[in-house]
Formats: sequence, structure tokens, C-alpha cells
Amino acid sequence: MEDVRDEAYGDFVSRLIPEMPRAQIIGVRVPEIRSICGYALGEIFGRSKGWSLMDSGQLTRAKLNGFNVELYHEMNNFLADLPHSFLEYDYAHAEIISRVNNFEDCVSLLNKFLPYVNNWAVCDTLNPKIFRKNLDKVLPISYEWMESREAFVVRFGVGTQMRYFLDEEFSVDFIEKVVTVAWRAEKEWKEGEQYYVRMMVAWYFATALSKQWEAAVVILTEEKLPVWVHNKAIQKAIESRRITPEQKEFLRGLKRA
Repeated sequence: MEDVRDEAYGDFVSRLIPEMPRAQIIGVRVPEIRSICGYALGEIFGRSKGWSLMDSGQLTRAKLNGFNVELYHEMNNFLADLPHSFLEYDYAHAEIISRVNNFEDCVSLLNKFLPYVNNWAVCDTLNPKIFRKNLDKVLPISYEWMESREAFVVRFGVGTQMRYFLDEEFSVDFIEKVVTVAWRAEKEWKEGEQYYVRMMVAWYFATALSKQWEAAVVILTEEKLPVWVHNKAIQKAIESRRITPEQKEFLRGLKRA
């Protein structure tokens, strides 16, 4: 990654992620990291659109067919070498996990990686493609993440709910789970981590208002959220193009002191 280092961009990223020491930011743009990961995975797995973990028997058979076992082991060593020294390595880790095409492997790798995620950027970059095909399995696991004591694991859980369960799969029960997270954020995390959980919950409700208005607006009219999250959700919803002018005017009347 040193070959594509951009010091000015590194300075810019450092301002976006103030909790990350500047010395731990190389200064590589995310598209470049994705390209590097895509190339590396292509060298290991060929033109496959995804990959999965292999046991010793699978590796032996694959080696006979010209599979690059050494590169595969290098990748696994990288994934096991936690915590990483640089932000960009975390981005690469997130990208590699996002391309896993076996659900159980994906969750296993996620659960090993998530406790080491310590900023919003890497957390929100994680987007496993395999989730869309396994929503019935994703739902209970997202609850487990939302019940974690680690702030960014919780943020990822709420983000998973927002990404996959506000459309056809939606249930009012899901929204109530996120309300619970909002109140936990008021007492379980220090100020910095608290902010990032609060913001994700507000983002969730702003999105819910655009997709499931009737269920989401009840949470606001009945004042079920902490004041900060309540007002931030309204602010983000009013900024959204997916909320109608009439809905925005109604929301303005729900702001709390």
C-alpha cells in the first residue's frame, strides 16, 4: 500500500476519524484498497466472485490443481494478526470479509474481527455480500451484535438492521430492539463510543421514517427515545430527500427541548 500513499489524503482522513492516531493512517483511498484486495483474492482464488475457508483436505486437493496455497496461508495469517497496525489494514480486512461467499465462514471471521473495530469508518465499510441471501440467519445474529458490550459491534448490529430489515422483512419488533440500544447508549459507553452508537441509532430511525413511516413516527410521537437521539433522528430525516415536505413539517413539530 506504500506505493499508493497520499499524505494529504491521510491528513484529511485523520480529521474525519479523530480517535485514530495520524501515525496509524497510511493515506490510501478506499477504492485503491478494494482494488488491491480484489487483485490479491484473484491471485488466490482465480476469477471467483467470492471465497471461503478451506480445510486441510480441500487445500491438498486444490494444490494438485495449481491452487496457490502459500498465498492462501498469507491471507489467513493477515486475518489472524489482530489488532492491525494501520487503518488501511482494517479496511482491507473488512473488504476481504465482505467477499466471503460462505455464510458460516463470514460470521466466524466477523466475530473475530469486530471486537477490534474501533472507528465508524471501518465499521460502516463492512458489507458482507452473502448476507442478502441469508436474511433468516442474519436476523438473530444481528440481535447478538446489538446486545454486545462493545460499542462498534453494537453499531454494526444496528447498521445491519438498517440495511436489511427496513423493507419487505420489516417487523415492528425490530424497531423496539433498536430503541433498547438507544437507552443502553445513555449509560453503558464512554462519551466517544456513546456518540457513535447514538448516531447509528439516529441514522436508523431517519431511514425507518423514510421506509416505514407509520411504525417509526410512533416512536417519536410517544417519545420513546432519549432526547439527543430523538432530535438527531428528526434532523437527519428532515435532511433526507426521501421524506416528503409534509412529513418534514410534522417532524419539526416533534422536536424536544
